[in-house]
Amino acid sequence: MNLESIQSIFVASAVLMVMLAIARPGWLLRPSFVFACVMTVVINFAAAFVSKPGYPDSPLFDSLRLSSILFPVGIAAWIACTPFLSEVAKKLHAGCRDSEFATKDTRRNDRIVTWLFFAACVFLACWYFATIRVESTGLWAILFDTGTATQARENSLKLLDSASLKYAFSIGTGVIAPITLVLLTFRMTY
Repeated sequence: MNLESIQSIFVASAVLMVMLAIARPGWLLRPSFVFACVMTVVINFAAAFVSKPGYPDSPLFDSLRLSSILFPVGIAAWIACTPFLSEVAKKLHAGCRDSEFATKDTRRNDRIVTWLFFAACVFLACWYFATIRVESTGLWAILFDTGTATQARENSLKLLDSASLKYAFSIGTGVIAPITLVLLTFRMTY
C-alpha cells in the first residue's frame, strides 16, 4: 500500500471521528472515545504524513502505519457495539446540559466565552503570521517538504524576535487553541 492511500485513509478516519463527536457528543464522556480522538490527532497524523529518510520502505512498515490509523476506527466500532455504556454517557451528558444550571444566561455566557477564545486564537495567529511567513512554519514543511520539517519547526520559533510573542505562541498552542477546539465542538452540537 502506498503512502497516498494511507494518507487518504487517515483523512477519512479523521473525518469519521469528527462526525461521530458532533453527532454523538455523549461519547466524549467515554474515555475510550477520547483516547481514539487523541490518537487520531497525535499519533495517526504523524503515521500518515511524516516520512523521514531513516524510516524503512517496506510493506511491513506500511502495514504498521495502516493498523495504527485504523485502530481508532475499531475503538469507535467497539463503542457503537456497547450501547449500554453509550446510553449511560448520553444520560450523563443530557443531565449536565439540561440541569437547572443550564439557563438562558448560562448558554449566553458559554457563547461569549467561546467567541472570546476564538478571537484570541485569531489574534495570536495574525500576530504570529505577521512575523513568520507561512512557508517557514513546521506544518508547511511537514505537508510539503518532510525532509526539513524539524529544522523548519525550530526556525519558526527562533525567528520570533519578540519575547512576548514567544510566550503568547506557547500559551496559544498549549492552552487557548485546545480549549477553543473543545468549546467550538460543544457549540456545534447545541
